[in-house]
Amino acid sequence: MSEAHTTVWENIRRATAFLQSRGVSEAFASARVLMAAALDTSSADVVVSRAKPMTREESERFWELIERRASGEPVAYILGRCEFYSIEL
Repeated sequence: MSEAHTTVWENIRRATAFLQSRGVSEAFASARVLMAAALDTSSADVVVSRAKPMTREESERFWELIERRASGEPVAYILGRCEFYSIEL
């Protein structure tokens, strides 16, 4: 699924459509949070850097996380943590 040099936003858009096709609820939120994890940044920084081209490694890391989410694994399990109103629990 990964393509080198696509932008952060393009990957989020594609991942959202992919997750929706798999029946994942809150597909956009999942894609955004998993993108932040793949880039080792915050969700807010993902929005700011949405036009940034991704390296092949970043894209592959992101799509590995998306595949896990598409298989039904909760985001909190994938990340090993949970956020609530931007507070890490």
